[in-house]
Amino acid sequence: MLTMTLALLAVLIAGALCLGMISAFLPFQRPRAEIELAEFTDDEFFDIGGPIIDLQATR
Repeated sequence: MLTMTLALLAVLIAGALCLGMISAFLPFQRPRAEIELAEFTDDEFFDIGGPIIDLQATR
């Protein structure tokens, strides 16, 4: 029983190491140069005339 537990633990550790090595060599997401960020101005970010959100708890 103990040998089976140790064997399963060794397999789990080996699998985790293999996945770690694969993820280190193969990029799973697009490079940062391809990610397009939308341009925005301060007027769009700080909407002075927009709705007000009250963050105080009501009692």
